[in-house]
Amino acid sequence: MLGAYQDLTVQFGSSRVGERPAPVPLGLAPTALTAPNKRRRSSAVRIPAQVPFPQGWLQGAVLEANADDLRQMLAQLDAREGQILAQLSEDDVGPISAAELKKRAELERKLEELGRREEEVWREWKALDDALKGEP
Repeated sequence: MLGAYQDLTVQFGSSRVGERPAPVPLGLAPTALTAPNKRRRSSAVRIPAQVPFPQGWLQGAVLEANADDLRQMLAQLDAREGQILAQLSEDDVGPISAAELKKRAELERKLEELGRREEEVWREWKALDDALKGEP
């Protein structure tokens, strides 16, 4: 029957259906957003060794980088953050300001004065103790 119309929607074994399927959203599937990029690119983003990264390079590299490149950049930034925090903690013990030096000198002067008073009190106590022992 060449040239005759055949309704494939009702023919047995046909892969066509009589109704259109439900519309498919054109966005990315949730698995596509979370799945790692398995495809290898022929040229990866060259990540500089210096951190922080130059601003002009970073703007273009973020758009071209794959997930592995971004993880490597993040690891470099985390390592640099650790170095900076260690350096800041060392600097906290660093130089003393003029006000702190003045305060320290005042405290040392008061300590010397208290030491002299203590010596006087001990001398008086010894004199009193000797006087009491010497009495019949």
